[in-house]
Parts: sequence; structure tokens; C-alpha cells
Amino acid sequence: MVASCEGESKGRDGAEDIQDVASTGLVSKRNTTSFVWQYFGFRPRNSGRPREEDRPICKICSKIVISKGGNTSNLPSHIRIKHPEEYQRLKEKKVKEKKKERGQNMTNVEALAITNTTKDDTRVSRILALSRKIVGSFSHSWKKRRDLRKAQVDHNLPEHSLINVS
Repeated sequence: MVASCEGESKGRDGAEDIQDVASTGLVSKRNTTSFVWQYFGFRPRNSGRPREEDRPICKICSKIVISKGGNTSNLPSHIRIKHPEEYQRLKEKKVKEKKKERGQNMTNVEALAITNTTKDDTRVSRILALSRKIVGSFSHSWKKRRDLRKAQVDHNLPEHSLINVS
């Protein structure tokens, strides 16, 4: 049996009711990249940092949704099952972002054509290798991605994502 937001205390999606979440104020998880965290928060500690990071609380219905070991698969399932209108709006937003991203990024065919044209020039090969290494470092470090976004905002630059095309 699946629990409704107002009903049962525990449901198939791992959610359970809690009292007075709205009055306690939730704190966000730090340094997250998953879209689902805009819908979930945590009870705060006295320091203001999240308490019980494996028990995020839905900001819409105030249910705890278990998320052990940083696994967030229960979170979008909760939004999809309990809040289908919000889930649909989120899906539409992601589609728009992907379309926008595709329009700004070079396609693999274009990148391959440039690489094949310039592969015999050792200077170009060295520059490309160095560029791939720089872009790759942003792919593996959330701190560097955060710093890049901050620098883009500080210098009034458009916010771009770096892609690594091999």
C-alpha cells in the first residue's frame, strides 16, 4: 500500500510522516548537483548544518524519504508518485535545458572533423591534450565547478558547462 501525503505513516516509497517540519525550517544539503535536492531538506543542527543526512524531508508534503549512503533514487520516485504535477513540470524544465544546451554545444561530428583536420599538427595536438586535461579536471571536482560558476558570475560571463569530447 502506498501512503498518501496526509494518510498512512509509511509507504512503498520509504516516506514517513513527521510533525511540524514547516515550523522548524529545513536546511539544504551542501554541494549537491542532483535536481531533486530543490525539493528536499534536512532538520538543522544547532550549528545550522544538516542533521541525519540519510533522512531528507520533502519540502512539499513534509515526509521523510530514506536516502541511505547518498543514494537519491528514492527521492525522484517520491516526487513522481506523491507530487505528479510537480514531477511533470520538472521533466518539462529538464527537456528545455537539454534543448538549450544542445544548441550551444559543438556536436560530436563537428569536434571529430576539427580533430581529424588538425591531428597532424603537433602544436595543435599538445593544445588539445592540455585543454582536455583542464576540462576533465572540472568534470571530476565539484569545487572547481563551483569556482568556475562563481568566476563566471563575478565577471558577468555567460554560464557555460564544459564538455570533454575525445
